[in-house]
Amino acid sequence: MNMRYAGIDYGTKRVGVALSDPEGRIAFPKKVFENSPSLVAELVRFLKEEGVEGVVLGESLASDGRENELMADVRRMAEALAKEAALPIFFEKEFFTSVEARRHQEHAAKSGARAPDRPSGESRIRKVDDSAAALILQRYLDRKNQHSATNN
Repeated sequence: MNMRYAGIDYGTKRVGVALSDPEGRIAFPKKVFENSPSLVAELVRFLKEEGVEGVVLGESLASDGRENELMADVRRMAEALAKEAALPIFFEKEFFTSVEARRHQEHAAKSGARAPDRPSGESRIRKVDDSAAALILQRYLDRKNQHSATNN
């Protein structure tokens, strides 16, 4: 069953969002929202505009595997999104996704590969949030698709 997903990397200042292709196989960085009181309303509007059918949130854990302080905020947002957007919410463990996303971007910049909408400086740093969301979403999609392939 094909389904379009959104991945969300929740942060106290910025919230990165990624989208999957319509088949739910590949994740792409899409947008960064400021974390503000209108965040849930903005996300709901965005998810509806993009035809999203499921949301994957990064599960923020401490290095020992337990939930960290941020996870309470993530769970509150998940509950509000589930209620307001009427979409299923899934969680994917999030380990160092921002670090990994930044490393990918630095490597791309050194190799000369630079996306036209991400020239340099602050805009590139800010976009790490949606790249981290894409990593979270891709991990979920890979696991889900691998599971469904082995059951067919």
